[in-house]
Amino acid sequence: MVVAAGVGGPLAVLAYTLVAGPLAEEFGWRGWLQPRLRQRWSRALTTLVLGTVWAT
Repeated sequence: MVVAAGVGGPLAVLAYTLVAGPLAEEFGWRGWLQPRLRQRWSRALTTLVLGTVWAT
């Protein structure tokens, strides 16, 4: 809790965690990798590949 207070409080830590974690990954997967896979493969195969990558 001392660290959270030093960087702006719990809300600042939560906001940073949201932006640096799942949102950044979502932009990476959907904005970069998924379109490239869709150029080569069908929607179903792209989903299967990305699902497998996430599962491992």
